[in-house]
Amino acid sequence: MTIRKSAIVLLLLANVIVFQQCSKSDNNSGIITPVDPPPTLPATAFTYNMTYPVHIQNALTINDNTPANNPLTNDGATLGRVLFYDKHLSKNNSVSCASCHKPQSSFSDVARLSTGFA
Repeated sequence: MTIRKSAIVLLLLANVIVFQQCSKSDNNSGIITPVDPPPTLPATAFTYNMTYPVHIQNALTINDNTPANNPLTNDGATLGRVLFYDKHLSKNNSVSCASCHKPQSSFSDVARLSTGFA
């Protein structure tokens, strides 16, 4: 009886392997070739560290939750800006965060639901 069960299991396994090999597959193995040039950091970092009037600076300091071991730097903020506009982070290299999160809309998405890239 165990030989019969083993034969059935092997037959099922063989069928799974055959069907797996017959399934459709992409020629490019899911690799998407970027069309746009890769993002580049500017030669000099933007200046993000701002000075504010005392009453605003006090309010900002009270509500600041930046970790002491990870302060905001001009280099880090510049990298974040470059990545925010980089389309290469999407699945098909067609949208960036800025495609939906518009600066003129306070970086919010005005659409009720995400449209994605398709």
